[in-house]
Amino acid sequence: MISRSINSTDCLKRNTPSEGVLWLPLHDKEKIIEKVASLKSQEIQRIRVGINCKNFHDAEGKLWYDWLIPFLGKRFDMILTFEADFETQGKKSSCNYSFFEMVEHFTIKNDSYFDTIELRRSALYHTPKNLFSDPLVFSAIWAKSMGIKVILGNIQNKDFEWVNRIIRFRLIDYFDFMEINKEEEDSWSANTNHYEKTLMHLLDKSGCRTALRVSAKPMISLKLYDSEFVTQKSISAMG
Repeated sequence: MISRSINSTDCLKRNTPSEGVLWLPLHDKEKIIEKVASLKSQEIQRIRVGINCKNFHDAEGKLWYDWLIPFLGKRFDMILTFEADFETQGKKSSCNYSFFEMVEHFTIKNDSYFDTIELRRSALYHTPKNLFSDPLVFSAIWAKSMGIKVILGNIQNKDFEWVNRIIRFRLIDYFDFMEINKEEEDSWSANTNHYEKTLMHLLDKSGCRTALRVSAKPMISLKLYDSEFVTQKSISAMG
């Protein structure tokens, strides 16, 4: 792990630009080394690394990530991003393990390389009726017990009912930060400011300490190869 002059969550303040997530190709060390050199040449110090469920459950996926995370963690201040999209009701999963088991693997084995994780709801995420069995909530409780900070990411207006419930039951206390996704919002995007104020009111009224912030456009845009879709996509990071 690099010697950090700035903690990975020190910059997660309201209206501070959020770093984009790096979704890196699988089993391609040469390309990873090339991208790390590119990031370093742009003096980027902090990155968010996306953990892909499909890649994690590849035949050698765990071994790949067990190499990748230490490699990146020694060179950057790092946040791991997990997106819960394979728990969707009626959708057959290609994953052999639960979302929680994937988070558990990284927080037990590689937590010396990061002190913060981000848990995200995808567009098709299915919310269990029992909030305590919700993969994001359960994973957040686990991470906090391990002394790891947790970001609840990619929150949009359509998530209001779910967010209101976890605030009401004080499960939001297991999240240090909550980020409203302003960049990928739907037709209600014009109401993001009102949404932010409403959530701030709910948090204050409930006595919750979770910090709220709105994501902004990242400051540096990079071209990274996405192996899963065999295309090039614009990924962003912030230094």
